[in-house]
Amino acid sequence: MDMPGIDPGLPPPAGAPHLHRFQAGDRWTYDLHTKNGTGRAEISVLPDRVKGPDGKECLVFRLESTDEKGVTTVAEGAFRQDKEGSELLYGTRPAEASAFRWGLGPRPYSLVVRSPIYTGEKWVGAIQFAGGDSQSLTASADRDELVATPAGKFKAVHLREGVVRMKGNTMQGASFNEVWLSPQIGFPVKQQNKGPQGMETQELVSYHLAGG
Repeated sequence: MDMPGIDPGLPPPAGAPHLHRFQAGDRWTYDLHTKNGTGRAEISVLPDRVKGPDGKECLVFRLESTDEKGVTTVAEGAFRQDKEGSELLYGTRPAEASAFRWGLGPRPYSLVVRSPIYTGEKWVGAIQFAGGDSQSLTASADRDELVATPAGKFKAVHLREGVVRMKGNTMQGASFNEVWLSPQIGFPVKQQNKGPQGMETQELVSYHLAGG
């Protein structure tokens, strides 16, 4: 895959794993650990499909998270995978919104995870929304690890990510993340996010892939 503004990185080695192909019914559940306690998050792929501004069909991912105080928030994202399996973000929708907020421009999406994925790879992604909101991502894969979680042991690629959110020229927030991503299940099995609220650790406790 070659997109303007995306670092092509190193050529993929033979046998580099591709990301799991997402489908309706896939589900991942995480424990969330913060300095204030433990919460829970579930990400699921809905039966709905929506078309992005470029006419490409996207899957809808739903995130439902409950913090240590029992407060639940819900949001949705529209994603598409290209022919290699790379994950592209097209739009977001808070629970109370009736419509997606779509990316703008001739390429209205941001690269989230490149596929195939392997040690030494790096990429960047960016998306611009109406109203001046934007989000950018830089990511690099620096090693392979075997990670033990409550959901089992997984071969994972360790990623370092930086995410910046802007409103016009004003920074709205930033986070620096360590991610242990399993190509087999398409999602992280463990993640540590360092942001304005301190450190949050996410750990996979269960998952279900609709295709088996």
